Amino acid sequence: MISGNRLVYPLDSHELAWAAGLFDGEGTVGSYKCNSSRIKVAMVDEESIRRFHRAVGGVGTVSGPYIRPSQAGGKWRPLYSYVASNFEAMQFVVAVLWHWLGIEKRAQARRALLEARNGKRALRLMAPAERAEYRRAQQRRNYTAAKRREKYERTGW
Repeated sequence: MISGNRLVYPLDSHELAWAAGLFDGEGTVGSYKCNSSRIKVAMVDEESIRRFHRAVGGVGTVSGPYIRPSQAGGKWRPLYSYVASNFEAMQFVVAVLWHWLGIEKRAQARRALLEARNGKRALRLMAPAERAEYRRAQQRRNYTAAKRREKYERTGW
């Protein structure tokens, strides 16, 4: 959290690298209904969520537990989440993690920040190569989701 001109927690490059790995694997960044954008990391491990929050300087909020059924055995497990939803917080988190983020997550973050700032015309503002990479990533996600749905319909898993 930024208090005045200072961060609540100091930034550490090792913690930022860890946080970028967690965000790359478990996090989401994007635009949603009503022109809102956000960065979110959700999981059942509360300490990992709190560590992520500290690693990015305390910017954003941690909430939970929310009760959700788990995939294994139908047991209910608490879910904790980190969210940064205003433009400045999103921009800060993306900036401090940028060096360690993968290509696809960088494209998602860039698009979400552009949409948060400029609305739905953000795709037109991207460079042609960047737009092509974003569309390829979208196609890979859609293909993977279709394969998962197909497998679920066949096996029930």
